[in-house]
Amino acid sequence: MPQSTSMPPTPEFRQFIREFYPRPSRVPLWVLATIALLWLLPALLNFVWFARSIPSTKARAAQSLSYSFLFPIWHIDQQPDTVSIGSLEVPRAPTQVVWILPAALCGLAIYLAVAGGDATHRTQRAEAERFARQQGRLPPWQLPPALFLKPGESGVPLAKVGHGKRERIIGIAHGTSRGHALCVAPTGAGKGLHLTDLMLTWHGPAVIVDPKGEIYRRTATHRRVLQGLGPCYNLPNDALDLLDYFDPHDPLDVQALHEILLETWRDRDPIWAKKTLPLFFAAMAAGQATGRNGLQVLARWAQLALPDAMTEAAIFAPKEVRQFLDSLPPARALENKFATSAWGTLTAKFATFAPHIATFTQRDVSPAWVEAGSTIYITYPLEQASTARPLVAAAVAGLIRGRMRQARHSRTATPALFLIDELAAFAIPGLDTLLATVRSAGIMLIIYLQQLSQLRDIYGPETAETIMGNCHYHLYFASNDLKMARHISDMLGTRLDFIRHESTGRSHMLGQASRTGQQTTISHQREEVPALSPAEAQKRLPEDAVVVYAPMGKRKGIVIARRLDSSPLFDELEHLPRTSTDHLRAKRALDLATPLVPPKGKAEPTSPPREPVAIESEGPIDEATPTESVSTDAVIVEPAPQAAPRGRVW
Repeated sequence: MPQSTSMPPTPEFRQFIREFYPRPSRVPLWVLATIALLWLLPALLNFVWFARSIPSTKARAAQSLSYSFLFPIWHIDQQPDTVSIGSLEVPRAPTQVVWILPAALCGLAIYLAVAGGDATHRTQRAEAERFARQQGRLPPWQLPPALFLKPGESGVPLAKVGHGKRERIIGIAHGTSRGHALCVAPTGAGKGLHLTDLMLTWHGPAVIVDPKGEIYRRTATHRRVLQGLGPCYNLPNDALDLLDYFDPHDPLDVQALHEILLETWRDRDPIWAKKTLPLFFAAMAAGQATGRNGLQVLARWAQLALPDAMTEAAIFAPKEVRQFLDSLPPARALENKFATSAWGTLTAKFATFAPHIATFTQRDVSPAWVEAGSTIYITYPLEQASTARPLVAAAVAGLIRGRMRQARHSRTATPALFLIDELAAFAIPGLDTLLATVRSAGIMLIIYLQQLSQLRDIYGPETAETIMGNCHYHLYFASNDLKMARHISDMLGTRLDFIRHESTGRSHMLGQASRTGQQTTISHQREEVPALSPAEAQKRLPEDAVVVYAPMGKRKGIVIARRLDSSPLFDELEHLPRTSTDHLRAKRALDLATPLVPPKGKAEPTSPPREPVAIESEGPIDEATPTESVSTDAVIVEPAPQAAPRGRVW
């Protein structure tokens, strides 16, 4: 990481920390250390120079330490060797250190007096500190050492505590696999600075959804050249073949790809989109037979009319076409209203991301990107989120699935980092399940939101709670949103306040003379109040503050720290040069107009003769009707070739 001075905390932040984490009002240790140093330095000088005339080493050391700077003033070395105590003559050296004990007791008394007042106040403060620790609310100076990254260590930085030489980074060390992280930061809160610092500190393979492209421009050169990692890819300028990660021969993978691309999990009534699943299987079969990518085949069909598309699909996958059309022939496809509506859903959804399909059906990114230490930046801008969202979600989910599949065949899983910025725009289906299962494959997910309510809007309240529970680390940046302020207040818990009450009354004493006097009673009432009220979290929390909820030893804890700020490094970072993408456009051009035909040299096989069976019918039987009991002149399906090895571009 480039060496640069970190941004110091703002005065508002330092004042807030002093008020939120009050230190005991004791004399600072540096004051005591300074006094001790000022006493020891003259003592050392005495021992070396002024007391050199004293023959005994022990006596010289005792007198030098006892008198310190007073030694040359009082000419201690010229005093007699003995002291008269009554009728006894005792050596002077031992008596010179006797006065140190009462002096130390007096100093201790002064120190305790300054430390915190009376015993009641000290007891209350100790109880309040114990109560805060029970809730996991620790001051920055009491955090466990395992929570911090060492200087220069690879890992995931989260926040800072301290400043200057005492500054330390809260983070997750590379390879520790402590869990996933959730970061909630409104616009302008410093999320981009956090991501930049993170990508400069993490020395391993990573995937980052970077809608603004700023993280790619700041960190790609540094990661590739200075850190010596693998190649850095930038989608959409580089291509990633989804079928390298979703096996077209695996029905479960095809179903997952269908769900992600058509976003059936978002629909209130997903039956129309689910009806089109057989067409995905048909497209994969057609791609296998023709040597083309199955998604390119599907993109071609989406541009055709329903009867034409089904006629071509029936050549390669008649079973799936019959399933989609409910056994109607392709020429009569429009008579099936259910299939027609489902086809309209498919073409409408597919048309939104069809312009980007070339980027996700060709290969620049190697399937072995983790082993190569590569970094994949997905830089589709937010204005294209509505069109590219399904493909981006499929790319992230596919890379995760591919990594999990590789980890099953490896004893040691290389740690890989996935950063999903603007999750609300590029949501991934089944995120709650992924968070619960990918950790064993060495995958760490960090998701970023602008508001916590976005998580509930996307996945629903129950799934959102599951996602939050599966994230071991939470980062909450300062926000003006009242709901977010309430959540921060709830996370910080409560504190103990002791309210002092005084009551005055009259007392009557009976004795030799009747007396009337006043009596004052002092009591302290124990009360629990929010450690930081919602109003305070909304208005008082400094803009450079971040609330960190993280594992602290055997239990979870929470601390208010300072956000990462990599802005001093910007001048030291080398940006990648801008290059023309004209050659990439030519490379990405797809021919979707050419009809699908089997490879040359493969004649279409003829079907074995079938005995005709008479069927009662009110009219003539259409020759294209795919009924097994009728001998027709329909095109016979060529048997599918053997499954090609994984990694081949279809």
